[in-house]
Amino acid sequence: MNPSRHVPFLRRQIGGRPAYFASGVPVLEADALTVPVPPDPTVGELGAVSFARDVGLWLGRIFDRPVESVVYRENPWDHRPCPRAQSYEVRLAGHVVLITAYDQLTDDGAAVRTVHAITVDGRAVDYDAPRSVRRQAWHLAWRAWRATASG
Repeated sequence: MNPSRHVPFLRRQIGGRPAYFASGVPVLEADALTVPVPPDPTVGELGAVSFARDVGLWLGRIFDRPVESVVYRENPWDHRPCPRAQSYEVRLAGHVVLITAYDQLTDDGAAVRTVHAITVDGRAVDYDAPRSVRRQAWHLAWRAWRATASG
């Protein structure tokens, strides 16, 4: 990612929060790229599609239920001004888990970092990213499961 390309757009958006932000999390555009994630990897697939599959696999293992569907969506941020955001939607065991990854300025405004927001059945879930992203798919899935277990 080229921070110099994204930081100016994010700085313009921080002040008055445009309409496509809901509770600080970007809402994906109607024309977002939508990719149903196949259960098996394919040659040349996007890394984000592979990550979506990993989240779905971990959710299936943690819930001990089959995953009904996994869908990856990405805003057309490289074609026009809109938030750089992507989402991973996993349906299983009567639940809809939506994980949104988006860019956010650091507190000093000098750089951009990717943050995640989780909703389960439309309810926001508190999520603090682990220091290491090594097991990020597992951590996101575990946090979504904990949200269903706690009500």
